[in-house]
Amino acid sequence: MYSISIYDTKGSRAKELEKLLECYFYAKGIPVRVRIFSSLSDVVRAAGYTDIAFLSVGEGNADTLDMCDAMLRNHSGIFLYILSEKYSFLDNAMDLNVFRYLEHPVDRRRLFASLDIILNKPLSISFTSDYMQVTLRENEIVCIYKAGRKTYVLTDSGSVYPSTSSIKEWLERTSRCKTYACPHYGYIVNLKYIANFNGEAVVLKCKTGRAVTVYPSQRKMTEFKNRYYAWNRE
Repeated sequence: MYSISIYDTKGSRAKELEKLLECYFYAKGIPVRVRIFSSLSDVVRAAGYTDIAFLSVGEGNADTLDMCDAMLRNHSGIFLYILSEKYSFLDNAMDLNVFRYLEHPVDRRRLFASLDIILNKPLSISFTSDYMQVTLRENEIVCIYKAGRKTYVLTDSGSVYPSTSSIKEWLERTSRCKTYACPHYGYIVNLKYIANFNGEAVVLKCKTGRAVTVYPSQRKMTEFKNRYYAWNRE
């Protein structure tokens, strides 16, 4: 699922953009959640759970540019669009290295072409660990697992990052990652790192040689087997 945030003080424009986005992702068969914000500070607070952000900038919205800069520095995995009626804001967008600058009204063809680029890019996953922002590529994560009241992210280098997000939240965040599967209610694994699967136990291996064994639950076993063997045939 892609999570999209729209900030525009004109509700009608935000609704029009929301419809365009929903049509695009529906045609692609990809789940999407679009949220419209009238407060810029609310957009910033939701940045950790946002994949794509559309921020409308106009006269008297200079603070929006400062917010854009902060979002990009703290959440490098976000694809950020600046929307404006003023062509002069293009320079600001270039200085900030935002993903796209679009003028109002939004050109459907340009919007859809840029979204095609996003969907073809390697996915990045951002989250907070011990009060610090962490951004990883999807192919850097070996597995995500629950232990006690926390979840942990194990990377290919053997590093482990604690997280306060639940497995359910992680499932939503990684739902668009084609190589991820859930063999157990407490685990999300990256199929690329499966060194062995004998039908009963899954053995994952990091590049460092560290191994993790996961035993699929009975309710998840059939679904996981189908997912694993289908991925091997691709």
